[in-house]
Amino acid sequence: MNKSPIPVKNWVLFIFASILIMVAWTYFDYKNRPVQVSKEKKDEVCELLNPLVSFLPMGNGLADAWAYAGREMSRHVPPDVAEKVLAQAAEAKHKEEANRPKKPAVAPFKPEYVELGGEKFNLQVRLTNKGGGVDRVIVSGVKTESNEVRFPQADKDGREVRVGGENGQRQPLHLIPSPADMPDDERDALPHELTLPSFLLYLYSTPDDRRPNDLQGEKAWKIVSRPQATGTQEAVFETEVPEAGLKITKTFSLAPETYHIGLAVKIEKLPGASPKPFRYQLSGGHGVPIEGVWYTNVFRNFIAGWVDKSGSARRQMDDSMSITRELGSERVTRGEGRLQYAAICNQYFASAICVDDEQPNQNFIEFARATAEGFYRGDLPSKPQLGDICPRMISEPINLTDAPIEHKFLLYHGPIKVRLLNQLRGDEAVAPSLVERYERTLNLRTMTDYQSSTWLGDFVSLIGWTDLTIATTNLMHWVLGLLMHVWDKAAFAIIVLTVLVRMALMPLSRRQTAQMQKVQAKMAKMQPQLKALEAEYKGKDPQELHRAKMKMMLENGVNPMAQLGGCLLLLLQMPIFMGLYYSLQENVFFRLRTFLWIDNLAAPDMLIPWGNHIPIISDSTRLGELGYLGPYFNLLPILAVTLMVVQQWLMMPPAADEQQASQQKMMKWMMILMAFVFYKTPSGLVLYFIISTLWALTERKLFPKKVVEPAKVDDWGGDAGGNGVRLKPKAPKPSWMKQKLQEVLDAAEKKPNTERRR
Repeated sequence: MNKSPIPVKNWVLFIFASILIMVAWTYFDYKNRPVQVSKEKKDEVCELLNPLVSFLPMGNGLADAWAYAGREMSRHVPPDVAEKVLAQAAEAKHKEEANRPKKPAVAPFKPEYVELGGEKFNLQVRLTNKGGGVDRVIVSGVKTESNEVRFPQADKDGREVRVGGENGQRQPLHLIPSPADMPDDERDALPHELTLPSFLLYLYSTPDDRRPNDLQGEKAWKIVSRPQATGTQEAVFETEVPEAGLKITKTFSLAPETYHIGLAVKIEKLPGASPKPFRYQLSGGHGVPIEGVWYTNVFRNFIAGWVDKSGSARRQMDDSMSITRELGSERVTRGEGRLQYAAICNQYFASAICVDDEQPNQNFIEFARATAEGFYRGDLPSKPQLGDICPRMISEPINLTDAPIEHKFLLYHGPIKVRLLNQLRGDEAVAPSLVERYERTLNLRTMTDYQSSTWLGDFVSLIGWTDLTIATTNLMHWVLGLLMHVWDKAAFAIIVLTVLVRMALMPLSRRQTAQMQKVQAKMAKMQPQLKALEAEYKGKDPQELHRAKMKMMLENGVNPMAQLGGCLLLLLQMPIFMGLYYSLQENVFFRLRTFLWIDNLAAPDMLIPWGNHIPIISDSTRLGELGYLGPYFNLLPILAVTLMVVQQWLMMPPAADEQQASQQKMMKWMMILMAFVFYKTPSGLVLYFIISTLWALTERKLFPKKVVEPAKVDDWGGDAGGNGVRLKPKAPKPSWMKQKLQEVLDAAEKKPNTERRR
């Protein structure tokens, strides 16, 4: 049976029908979800079920399935069993509370604040005696001579925040925001977990307890000392835990040139006490802001890094959506290695707890995990990607003897791409040794320079593509940084980089173009014979026609693979494109940089705001994030795709056969999909594509057009119309690729027809 090729219009209809089915399914699923328990009832069920889940053992085996099932029950309790669940959970909670020691009440008090930092400090830190924690961290960088903030604050739309209106000064980045700085209505709406300070320390009564005692995070710690006005500043907090027989001291320190807060935790016995074995938990920062909620694909991520037994740096990453849905992440255990950091990151910045490398014992953290903060409040269940998360480091069991113990940490707050600190100059410069410590010693580079955790990430890492992409990304960072030091304009750096890339690829581009023109000229000569061949095989197996065409092309010195020359050029550009993409995705120096009407080169250009109420287009409540374009009309993606269509129209040769014509039609339809892909892409990257396409069009004009001569009698043994007997011209010596292709064709010809058609 002869098989006819599937028409291109059928493929296009299939693609659009698939998209339509996905959109329709999302819409009807949203409209026809089963009735759930009311929010009040759901909160009550979840509150009572959580103690049940806490009894379940946790590890990395089958027991986790039970905990997962319990968490799923707490989120999807159907109405008909809600009362039974409430009764059973209430009874279990009553028994648990009856057997649990009574927690002493915390006397109300007004928090006191201690300020670290100043005009010449990279960080501005506010400590609080509530839990002896960190109330606020501002990452401003040292102010330049123009008195401009190096790292400004961005709002949820990706625009800069100014103090005192549009003409006011840029607000520095509040990486760890303080609830005390919020308006009263916003602060009152916060769940209790998000009103607490960051970097609190909690004790486990025994090493086997699943939950720590949260008393230390609520009570007033004693302020032992406050910082001096100059040099490295230091503040000391302490508290006593009589029921555990312990005294805890936390010493915070901050130096002007650093992007970390030093933290020393000292635990000692109270006089006459005999403390039992215990462990502690150090919580991390929370409230890290999300930039560009409507366009970003990076909300908040939890990243834990460790060194395995071979000394290689490893990491595990979980996003806020999965952590919020599962009420926490899985444990990241040290195994036979050593845990180094646990961080919460947005697209550009990170807040990380790092084990200080300058202490005798660096292997006292047993595992780390992230927790969901305030999940069952507000609109978080409907948008789990916006859920707040907090990293936590848990120590190994401690059996305190007469000598106190002291564990040291670095609380890093700065760019997620730590090597970018090398690009700061003048008064803003960071010591290369400190950047090396962040990047290589503490291995914070793995927050960005690491493979994805999927099977595809494992594969591309195995073949070396990951290392190539990381190297190219770092090269792009270096070139862009160098260009911005020449002229502090981000758009200028992108344009010059594009020109440099295209110039570097010009010899290959010219060679490929010349090769393509040569192939097109030979194909034009062969058109009469190809048409005759199509007439000869009309009604026969299309695969046989294809093999006959390939054989004719080889016999006449035309390499069919040469038509894929443009793909080679595209493949060589892929590491550069990916490097530029990742560099713009993580480069803090492109945030909020302007160009023409663009307010932020790291965000879409946002030319015209059209609001959030256009069905499907800008209203994400109808179809979720699928097909959601956002509240702004972006012009740059339209310009980029238009130029690509023009380039395709001008540079694509006429179709030699029906199959090639179908492929060209498919490419035209794909341009429509490209507009959607580019729509929420950072404008800096779209600017690269625009300049690159303009360069390609200009470069094309520099090539002289080759005149295609008609077929001669000498070539074919017939007239110019293709009549007569075809004769083989003297073909050049075939290349290795041509020889292999000829062998494949010869083997296919030797097979019986029935086997070829099977």
